[in-house]
Amino acid sequence: MTRLTQEELSEPDVTLVMTHAQFDALPRGVYELLRLFIGHDDGRRITYTVPAYRYREMESIAKDQVQS
Repeated sequence: MTRLTQEELSEPDVTLVMTHAQFDALPRGVYELLRLFIGHDDGRRITYTVPAYRYREMESIAKDQVQS
């Protein structure tokens, strides 16, 4: 488990807005992380608000899965 710094905890949240096609194309690891949060589906877009440190983690997962 990683300890978060006060700076990481005070960063503003990141809002992710994606179409259903983009959501369906997410790497499995990113999808699994997003399942931990409550999203909003308005019929055209899916919106999630996640902490910045989680967003960086998702970027890292996506990059790793693209490289493999």
